[in-house]
Amino acid sequence: MLTCPECDPHLTGTSTSRVWVSPAPHLLETNEAPLPEEAASIGQCLPDVEDEIRTMESQISRVQSRLLMLQLKHEELKSFAHKHRGVLSPVRRLFPELLSEIFSWCPRGGPVQHNIVKTPDSFDPLHGPLLLAQICHSWRAVALTTPNLWTTIRIVLRPQSKHRIELLELFLSRSRDCDLTIGVTKDPKVSDLASFPLPELFILAQESHRWRVAIFYLPPYRMYWDPLIEAKGKTERLQHLGIYYSRGGSQDQVLAAFENSPQLASLGLSSHVSIGNLRFNRSTITHFRYEKVDSLMPFAPLEQCLEVLQSLPNLEHCVLDCIIYGPSPIGDIVMNRLKHLDIKLEFEPGSDENQASALWKALQLPNLSFLQVESHSPALFFGHIPFSHFVGRCRKLKELGIVLISAQAEQLLAILQSAVTIKSLALGLSKETFLPVLSSMSNPKGQSERLLPTLKTVRVYPVPMSTEYIPPIEFLAAFVQMAQERMTQVNSKGSKTSLLETGSLQYPLGVEAAAEAVKTSLSLMELKNPFPAQLYCLKRSPSGSLIRIQRS
Repeated sequence: MLTCPECDPHLTGTSTSRVWVSPAPHLLETNEAPLPEEAASIGQCLPDVEDEIRTMESQISRVQSRLLMLQLKHEELKSFAHKHRGVLSPVRRLFPELLSEIFSWCPRGGPVQHNIVKTPDSFDPLHGPLLLAQICHSWRAVALTTPNLWTTIRIVLRPQSKHRIELLELFLSRSRDCDLTIGVTKDPKVSDLASFPLPELFILAQESHRWRVAIFYLPPYRMYWDPLIEAKGKTERLQHLGIYYSRGGSQDQVLAAFENSPQLASLGLSSHVSIGNLRFNRSTITHFRYEKVDSLMPFAPLEQCLEVLQSLPNLEHCVLDCIIYGPSPIGDIVMNRLKHLDIKLEFEPGSDENQASALWKALQLPNLSFLQVESHSPALFFGHIPFSHFVGRCRKLKELGIVLISAQAEQLLAILQSAVTIKSLALGLSKETFLPVLSSMSNPKGQSERLLPTLKTVRVYPVPMSTEYIPPIEFLAAFVQMAQERMTQVNSKGSKTSLLETGSLQYPLGVEAAAEAVKTSLSLMELKNPFPAQLYCLKRSPSGSLIRIQRS
């Protein structure tokens, strides 16, 4: 018998409870009618059974009531323990100055999906300073007295919102006199703001003396840019400026608001903005980006890109999205300070097929250490031989990336043959070039020396990168074989010397499919443990998986 001292001393349903036996068990699974004596027996036992049912229901109700009370008490005790454990938390003993330093390393807002204005969503109440100010009274006090926490401001222009204006003024007030990082763009869901005032731009312009980073992605209309005239002559702290037209624009438009920026070192422009239209001290610019901001906009004409290279003598880092329309003279371009060049080069149908060759011959970049080149145009226009000579002239080149969709294997190998100094290679290979290039990198035929003798890291990915094109198992086996060969090298004395440290292959499917492909490729090579390395797959969204071979 079950006994409960608080609910009821005796609970039925235990091992001592009566076991009811059916007076007519043979009728339970049939449709037959009971005999008169069987019906009488059933009628006699049912009242007793129903009485016991009511008794048990009453006891169940009391037990459930007690269980509810215990659950409430349990949650109360858990809450009590949680709150008192919090009292003992080491964070309570942090000095406000240390907590302020920790806050300064927190994200400045929520994540955003934008190719150009990547400034965090500072007005997101679930991220950044607005979140920290909601945790507790002491954290709020520290957050409010940490000006650097409020210096990132992202504005998305929409029909006027009083709440958004209040947040903007709140951030400007709490950031005090600290340098500001601002990003301004228009809501793409709003087609026209011509009938709405844009006080945010006027408010930001009044604080232009504090701008350190300013990125604008706006239509090329006066209603958006005229309010920024207030900033003219006040941007003495500005170090990075991005000007991007979202719909194209007139190249003779002069953005005088950014004149007299003595600290300006980094500049980003969309293809519709000519550097000749911006008046500032160009000798301070060390970083430049000419970017195709969306799929509908063209690349910057080669003439504009050449103007950048010729007018920024102290350039160190350059990104160019460039298109060649027709023939134009190209003089020698000597840039002793340039170390990083990332160029996407496309060709207008009917353009001069020798123009790219002239570009590679003109470039003199003796201190270049990083080069990334991408082209989706026919191989005829690219000028592979002059480009390979250009790569050979860059004697300090350490990192090389090549994505030439239409190139043949022989053309790619000629480039790699010239890249004798690189330590890191990123290589996009089509289904026609995958096997011959990797095979030559593994065991080149007819060559006395191995390609890329100083190579430490290689990353290979099929082009186009799409789930519609899955590399065959033979391609994956060729990649593993190449890594095996390059991770052990036989020198002239016959001893093995490590060379390649990491090999990576981008795979367009998920981890499970990539792991199965690796297993199949090793089986194809009849190798279970091919070399002293760790072989594993890493999920890499959104492109699938990264199959990586890391030397142990």
